[in-house]
Amino acid sequence: MLMLAGAIASRAPVKSAAYSAVVGVGKTSPPAGVLFLLGGIALAGLPPTNGFVSKLILFQSGVTAHEYWSLGVIATTSIISLVYIIRSFMKIWWEEMPEGQKAKPTGDQLIVPAMLITLCLLLGIWADPLVSLAESIVAWLGNPEFYIQAVLGTQP
Repeated sequence: MLMLAGAIASRAPVKSAAYSAVVGVGKTSPPAGVLFLLGGIALAGLPPTNGFVSKLILFQSGVTAHEYWSLGVIATTSIISLVYIIRSFMKIWWEEMPEGQKAKPTGDQLIVPAMLITLCLLLGIWADPLVSLAESIVAWLGNPEFYIQAVLGTQP
C-alpha cells in the first residue's frame, strides 16, 4: 500500500502523498486503483485475502481463550481500516483534480505492488499449507523434548 501511495504521488504535480496533492491523480492510473482496492481489502481482513485468514485465526483464538475484548478490538480496527481505505480511494480516484493542476503522464511502476498484492490473494486462497506448517511448528515448539533432542542431537 505504501508503494502504491508512492506510485500515485509520483504522478502528482508535486511529489507528495498529502491528500491535497493527490486528489484526482488516480484517474490517470486505473490499474493502481484496482491494486489499491485489493490491498485495502487485504488490510481490512476481508476474503479472499491473507488478511482474512490471519484475522479469522485471531478470532478463533480469541473465542477459544474467551478474550472477547480482543475480538472487539480486531473487529473495530478492521472497520476503521476499511473506512479510511474507501475514503482514500474516493479522494484519489473519484474526485476531480483542482483547477489548474495536471497529473504527470508517467510515474513509478506498479509491477512490485502488483506482485505483492497478488501474493496477498494467493495466500488467502491457498492458505492451508502455511497454516498447517505453522500449526505443526507450534506443536513442535510446545514440546520441549523435541527441542532438546534437536539441540543435543539425541534420539528419543
